[in-house]
Amino acid sequence: MKLHKNNVYIVIIIILAFLIRFYQLTEESLWGDEFFSIKAASETSISNMWGKIKNDTHPPLYYFLLYVWFKLLGPSIFTLRFFSLIFSILALPFFYILTKQIANEKVGLVSLLLLAFSPYHLWYAQEGRMYSLLIFFEILYLLSLIRFLKFQSFSSKQKILSAIFFCITTILIMQTHFYAIFIVFFGIAFLITLIILNKDYSSIKFLILYILFSFINVIPNLLIISYRLATGKGFSEFIQLNIKTFEGIILAFVYGVFILPKSYIFFYSLLAVHLILLIKGIFDYQNDDYNKDKKLLHHSTIFLFISLITLPIIVSLYRPIEFYGQRYLIIGTIPYYILISTGIVTLYDKLRGRMKWLPIVFLIFIISANLVYTKDYFDSRQKRPFDNVVKEVLDPQFTPNSAYIIEPDYLSGCINYYMKTNYIHLTYDLNSILDYMKKMEKGQKLWVISIEAKTKDIEETIMKHLKRGKTYFYYNEDIPYLLIRLTEYSPE
Repeated sequence: MKLHKNNVYIVIIIILAFLIRFYQLTEESLWGDEFFSIKAASETSISNMWGKIKNDTHPPLYYFLLYVWFKLLGPSIFTLRFFSLIFSILALPFFYILTKQIANEKVGLVSLLLLAFSPYHLWYAQEGRMYSLLIFFEILYLLSLIRFLKFQSFSSKQKILSAIFFCITTILIMQTHFYAIFIVFFGIAFLITLIILNKDYSSIKFLILYILFSFINVIPNLLIISYRLATGKGFSEFIQLNIKTFEGIILAFVYGVFILPKSYIFFYSLLAVHLILLIKGIFDYQNDDYNKDKKLLHHSTIFLFISLITLPIIVSLYRPIEFYGQRYLIIGTIPYYILISTGIVTLYDKLRGRMKWLPIVFLIFIISANLVYTKDYFDSRQKRPFDNVVKEVLDPQFTPNSAYIIEPDYLSGCINYYMKTNYIHLTYDLNSILDYMKKMEKGQKLWVISIEAKTKDIEETIMKHLKRGKTYFYYNEDIPYLLIRLTEYSPE
């Protein structure tokens, strides 16, 4: 049997994507959210795990799947991140299938290339959180929606099975991340639009049942989010949406997460190419190969992209919280890459002569920029290097009877993970610290570790009882915003 040329390209792209994602998988140290993942999923029982995650902002499916994964392979940084990597790779062939159904094989292949070499997705494929799983389920959800729409009559067995599959993917995505509510909102809006356009009122019953089904699914998440919106608890900071917020989002979609390009000319040239292709992909979809159904799916892709970008802004206006960020908006990359790929292919199909090479040059430029980011990503450690902090600063200074306080306290687990000795860890609680200081003997030391945090109030209290000693600083040139201060205190 002759192997289709596109299949060869797909396999090569997926293998290369795997190698890039697997490279230096454990090089970065754990950070706060990753430590929570590994700690929660390492519990001895599901009930114990539930006790840790029941008040988390995010739904529980990721933690349950990770719990099973750890039972099979054991908890470690490698198994934690390899779990994310697997779903990042699994998403690729399904994304090609999705894009091919929305547009055609050429758009599918270009989209696959963009997703495979996306710095945005590389970052979260190597992070022990739920974002790769979320992308995988988002693609399955959109595929199940398209499959459901193919069958006109509910009397057919295929229609019933596709409806069941659609509901299953709804459960999967909504129990993975609270942002999935925006994807499901799109699904409901799309179904309503089709019923109105096609005057297919026989589907209204299913639509009503599906809305109720989705609402029941999201009730636990809505309760948690509503509580946190009202109290501010569980969010790292209160922020107003401003130009810098959107600069970060644009940077993530066009170039990559957190790492700034070394040349502004390079970045703005890249941004201009993205905008040209995005506009082309949105407004120029007149190829004869695209029938009425394809055009409808294309319009739905535009609507999905706009929904995922704008709806969180509307929610954020309710209260200034860190609700609109790079991590969450990764779901917007799926329609975004489809539209960019559509722009490349339609531009290629329309141009003639030497100008036909222009979209190919654009694609090469985008992939080259992705590879530049990838090199910078692997050359520098952009997350918090807690393993180095412990090895270079804490272990050499700590004595066996040392106690320490870490602010912010939620990062203490990352420090504890890399410590060879179990030193006394005091929570950031004034009464606990005062009780410990009363019992301190000569030779004992209390350390205050400040990680990008202000500890003035607590240290003023400590200095009333203890003598301040040396202060050490940890500064990493690769991470200019990271400053760790280590201050020693001991009895008079």
